[in-house]
Amino acid sequence: MHLTFVPPITFFMRGKQKFDALFTTGDTPGNLKKKGRDLRLLARRNRCIADRYYYYGYLTQKRYEVIIKLMSLEFFLSVETLPGIIDSGTERFAELKELEPPVAYFRKQWPFMKW
Repeated sequence: MHLTFVPPITFFMRGKQKFDALFTTGDTPGNLKKKGRDLRLLARRNRCIADRYYYYGYLTQKRYEVIIKLMSLEFFLSVETLPGIIDSGTERFAELKELEPPVAYFRKQWPFMKW
């Protein structure tokens, strides 16, 4: 039989605090403080959504319904949620309209996406 060495996990794992609290102090997971959403990450996501919306609308000239459906699949958001996020990015759209960036700008900003 061949045994494989598994190194000890030295990084912080999701759920470790709940596990430790449950088995070391007797607290239940429901008693632990819930952490809020990271506003910086939400702002970055919303900026990416605004850039993608601009790209689809101005550079590929797709219809609104098609854009919302595509972005819903790309960002794992409902078609009801996306318009609210897009509406909140109006100042970003003003920046983009003034800059008139080429596709290369978006490739540099968001290299993990296909532009």
